[in-house]
Amino acid sequence: MECVGKAGRQSCVCAPGFFSKEDETCGKPLNAPCSSAAPCGDNMQCGDQDQAGNATCVCTAGHVPRTNSTCGPGAGEKCPTSDVCGYLMTCHRYSWGQACACVTGYVGRGSGICGIQVGGNCSVTSDCGDDMVCMTSEGYQTCHCVQGYVPTDDWSCELWIPERRVGSVCVTRADCGEHMVCSSVTNHSLSNDSLSNDSLPIPLCYCVPGYNASADNQSCILQDKDPLVNALVCVTNKECGDREVCEGPPGAAMCQCDTGYVRDTDGDCVESEVTANSSACESSEDCDVNMECEQSSLTCVCRPYHVLRENGSCGKAVQQACDPEVGQCGDHMTCTSSAGQEVCECDRDTVPRTDGTCGKLYGAPCLADSQCADDMTCSGDVWNRTCACDATFIPRQDRTCGLQSGSPCLSGHNECGDHMECSGNTSDTFCACVSPTVARQDRSCGLTFGQPCTSEQQCADFMTCELSAESGTEICACVNYFVHHDMAGCVLKNKGDPSSRASWMTSSSVSSFVLCCCASLVLVLPT
Repeated sequence: MECVGKAGRQSCVCAPGFFSKEDETCGKPLNAPCSSAAPCGDNMQCGDQDQAGNATCVCTAGHVPRTNSTCGPGAGEKCPTSDVCGYLMTCHRYSWGQACACVTGYVGRGSGICGIQVGGNCSVTSDCGDDMVCMTSEGYQTCHCVQGYVPTDDWSCELWIPERRVGSVCVTRADCGEHMVCSSVTNHSLSNDSLSNDSLPIPLCYCVPGYNASADNQSCILQDKDPLVNALVCVTNKECGDREVCEGPPGAAMCQCDTGYVRDTDGDCVESEVTANSSACESSEDCDVNMECEQSSLTCVCRPYHVLRENGSCGKAVQQACDPEVGQCGDHMTCTSSAGQEVCECDRDTVPRTDGTCGKLYGAPCLADSQCADDMTCSGDVWNRTCACDATFIPRQDRTCGLQSGSPCLSGHNECGDHMECSGNTSDTFCACVSPTVARQDRSCGLTFGQPCTSEQQCADFMTCELSAESGTEICACVNYFVHHDMAGCVLKNKGDPSSRASWMTSSSVSSFVLCCCASLVLVLPT
């Protein structure tokens, strides 16, 4: 230490190159040379000596480096407040107490530091979490589990041992039991509803066509004829029935009726005399039920208020009157009672589309764009094809897609994402976040600093949901190494004092977006 200050107001402070410790002594910073005469700071120790007899300060067990060359508790270690945790961490409150946890988009590693989660953008493998590799997929570099590991529900990776049972994780068919196939597409051969379309989108073992899962899902047993059989998972044509072919991407192929055949009510593929959008006609008498002859093309098409089914026939559209005793509705619909009458309504996990059909929700497994809801496409690799929002759209809480903040919209059409409304003048309207939310980097809306919250996913960028010592409730607060600024939200501490942060915000950020504050709205528009 050294003595500084004016006479009568002098105090002891740590010399340059040293940090003040909790015991009021001074210690060396992380990676600085150390010895018994020059000890290390809190939560550090003098590491092993090299061949020249030199040693440097390293973090003790359970602690990890921080940006200010000190050491703080690692992921999973107990903490009193967020400012003591390691880099990219916040002090999270659990039912059993508080512990350091990685911020959204990161997962804890065995060393206690945070790495990018599965599916996150990366530059090199060392950016990712444990048991991951940084690889290029669809033009982007993202973190993937290495071979032999699978994603968990928190998007880290864990060692996988094949269970060879129905519903267990697999990579190839060899990882499944007898009469099973490895596929990421849901099959109706499971014995219970424990695995739904909301499960983690990874390949699972399913029974091949003609077999059902046993009561304990340990094996597949030969099934009786099922009149509702339709598009079962397959690998080759040998697994399909008469007049069926195995179609679809590798690992997600399904048995479909061959060209010129449709599936009847007994589940068999029978010769189709007339199908919509393909059969020629001269008059509507040449077409099947619920069809008419389109004179411009002389082709059978579905009548108004009817939609095309996958088998080429036509069924009634959503909200059309129906008879529950007759299969009148389109695909993925059921004739149910609504407001005192029987109408066609979309099945669970699907929603109505503008064309009167039903589409799958965001994140549901799919084979083609036509299976997904409006404003979505079927995207992903052969192991993981799911319904995803189109460009300029973001997922909503109900798993539909809404326009991003700043996107042009039509007032009164419910086109925008969650916590937004269509605002502006009559000729120029945009989706804008409503107070007390602001636009995030992905152009969704998050709660502002100090607002009550229940999870960090509700808060704006660079914020977490933590317990306030003043109010005793959970509020949105800046994550570690960020501080609150009235105009810019949460900004990095190393941008300097508040005035310099404001200058930095003005000079570097205004070129990419403009903040327009109008009454209770905060609108972010691209420039």
